[in-house]
Amino acid sequence: MKNQKDELNKIIKKLGESIDSNAAKKINFKQLDRVSKRLIEFFDECDECQNYTYLILKFSEDTNRFLDINKKELESFNSNVKIIISHMQKKHNLFVEGYFVSIYIALGLIMGTAIGTSLKNLALGISLGMLIGVAVGVAVDANYKKKGLVI
Repeated sequence: MKNQKDELNKIIKKLGESIDSNAAKKINFKQLDRVSKRLIEFFDECDECQNYTYLILKFSEDTNRFLDINKKELESFNSNVKIIISHMQKKHNLFVEGYFVSIYIALGLIMGTAIGTSLKNLALGISLGMLIGVAVGVAVDANYKKKGLVI
């Protein structure tokens, strides 16, 4: 079992060293790196994380596969990464980076629309609401990141 953790670590490290920026964007390497680190972290205590580790290992047996990935394989891989992220959110109470910013922007826009309507200046209200939403969302995201609860 420990061998799988080490193997995943090696593959992600090797991939990070060998992949170019276009391919890294295509497979969303930064996210894959963060997800892999979290899988390794929860590997010993979570059977699902062990299975997901095996899934990534199986897909990436040859790191060149990421360089020559076709559209169908990429969609399948990204779908699996989303499933892994969903598992981490539900089972391990982790959040995706930027999650709270998106939530608070939406709330800020709703509040800003209400304020703007009451002030009869919709543009000002929406602007203020969005600004406040972004500020609160960034602060909450930073707090959760500091606590180590961000994927």
